Amino acid sequence: MKDQLHRLISEMLDRGLLFEEATKEFEKQFIMKCLERTGGNRTQAANRLGIHRNTLQKKLSASNRSQPRKKAGPPKKRLTR
Repeated sequence: MKDQLHRLISEMLDRGLLFEEATKEFEKQFIMKCLERTGGNRTQAANRLGIHRNTLQKKLSASNRSQPRKKAGPPKKRLTR
């Protein structure tokens, strides 16, 4: 695993990825994989990550804020009876 990590870091540096971007992306992917493995259970994921559930929630909220918002499509039509 150590060799894989070294290769990944070298590739990231070669592409000019900034440290802050790399650490944010790693944290996001690590958290998402943990949530996937716990079936979305945030309490279990926080326990596995070794952080408080509220800290996990803050990290998830921050991650969502940092992503660009999707452009809103046309309004949905209401069904009338």
